[in-house]
Amino acid sequence: MKLIFFILILFTSVLKSQISINYTIKKTEGTNKHILNINIVNHTKIKYLIPIDTTGFRVYYPEEPCSNFYYELSADKGLGLMLLFKYNEEYVMGDSKSNHLKDIDLDVMTSSKLDEINNKILKKWKKKWGFKSDLSAKKNMYLYESLLSLKPNESISFIKEIDFSEFNNTDIFYNTYSLENGKVYGFSLSHCIDENIYLNLTSQQRKKFKNYTFFNGTIYSKETEVKQ
Repeated sequence: MKLIFFILILFTSVLKSQISINYTIKKTEGTNKHILNINIVNHTKIKYLIPIDTTGFRVYYPEEPCSNFYYELSADKGLGLMLLFKYNEEYVMGDSKSNHLKDIDLDVMTSSKLDEINNKILKKWKKKWGFKSDLSAKKNMYLYESLLSLKPNESISFIKEIDFSEFNNTDIFYNTYSLENGKVYGFSLSHCIDENIYLNLTSQQRKKFKNYTFFNGTIYSKETEVKQ
């Protein structure tokens, strides 16, 4: 019985490893920005749903579990691919900082209009799916809108320009990695999904995707060298 259980786990791990993250990275000359060309491929015969926020990236915090995918008071909501930097065989920890510590002027009028638009969108979402709580509705909307389908042998590609010292920028927060200029780091991408996050979907939403397998597990890309 133990042998069968071990084989089942091994088989499941092999299937998960059949979803790959590939990328190319190129520094934009004369700037601190890099162009990331990212490709995610399903090499299996399984129809997967995988949550990926293609608008931003996740930062590395050593003790952070996969299921903590939404942070209302942070620039990083947790469903982006994770940026990993390694130096002397240790991963560099990311950080979230406040924009209010920077010398910037926020457009109060623009911010107010965006809040009004977002509140209207949230109100419609709550009514459509029967949510009472704003936070539950926000988490559900973020997760639902990040779900990408990957049919057998299908791939997803997207391109992002990013400055590793300042990204996921909002009016309040931004994420950063404290990388030293001139140093060479081992760079890679990963994506970690805990099955518990799907509890934030409604039964109607899960039923809509009954023909798909909801991905859970961790995917790692290859590691290349980048110079800051």
